[in-house]
Amino acid sequence: MIARRPVCRCLRIYVSEGFSISIEFRHPSWVREKAQHAATMKFLRSHRLYYTSIDAPEERGVKRAFVIFNNCYQNFGIMNASTMAAILRGHAQKAR
Repeated sequence: MIARRPVCRCLRIYVSEGFSISIEFRHPSWVREKAQHAATMKFLRSHRLYYTSIDAPEERGVKRAFVIFNNCYQNFGIMNASTMAAILRGHAQKAR
């Protein structure tokens, strides 16, 4: 519980500075049941946060996004970030 406070404080600072923050809930219990889904979405809206789903992001038309990979096993975070950067570069070149 104590660890949440600095994270919440940090999120409030970024949101107040105009950053768009998106949260990925990795455990399905946050959104599986209808009541919990509604409570989770209400919490996100009330804190001006966005919900992220790996399979189908709800937010469209984002012009700029920051992504954090928290894969801490071996070098997977770096490799996944490099792969995503290459994919995004490919999409940007096709759009031109």
